[in-house]
Amino acid sequence: MTLLVSAPCANRPIDIVSGREVNAAVPTTGVERRGEERRMRRRAVWRTLFGVLVSGLLLISAATPASAYGKEIWQIGVAGTATQPGTGVGFGFWGWCAFGSGSVTSGTDGDCQIADYFHAPGGAGATCHRSIDVTSWAIQQDTQPGSLPVPTFIISGTATSRPATPACLQTFPASFSGFDTMFPGAPGHYNLTSVFIPPGFVGELQIQVTQIP
Repeated sequence: MTLLVSAPCANRPIDIVSGREVNAAVPTTGVERRGEERRMRRRAVWRTLFGVLVSGLLLISAATPASAYGKEIWQIGVAGTATQPGTGVGFGFWGWCAFGSGSVTSGTDGDCQIADYFHAPGGAGATCHRSIDVTSWAIQQDTQPGSLPVPTFIISGTATSRPATPACLQTFPASFSGFDTMFPGAPGHYNLTSVFIPPGFVGELQIQVTQIP
């Protein structure tokens, strides 16, 4: 599994598991080069849009009163979307979290505001908003199958979903314990597209993790 994080002194991605630079294959024919150029342009557009969105989410979280969850220690912005071309099926989410009231690795308070949607053929689907009250959080290695190979934010708490329709209420629990957010527990900008996007879908997942001094 390759998880990419921006290198501090280069434009090449780094595999955060091995620490090695990831080198892309070099196209050898004109057709391959043109196809690769189109793919690179699409990826550049995705990165720009998600970069703007995640930055905006972090500005919104910074403007939220910190007294709701004590001294902020971590801020996280996340944005992800996926579509299955030609089917009308798609889903995505975006939002932010702030964690505090503790040490760098654990705490007893936090807040998340997440919007998510899912689309199905024929116009079916829903758009939901989740207000999450975090009562405990910790940066730990999750050992469950499908977990990231790095420590992540594990949280417990309650959530309020709006609107209170079956589609929104049934797709997110009202209370939870030991939930793996899959947010990496170290500062950086993470591209988790390879983990997030199912086979046959196109899209992207970007996460920005910021530690507050």
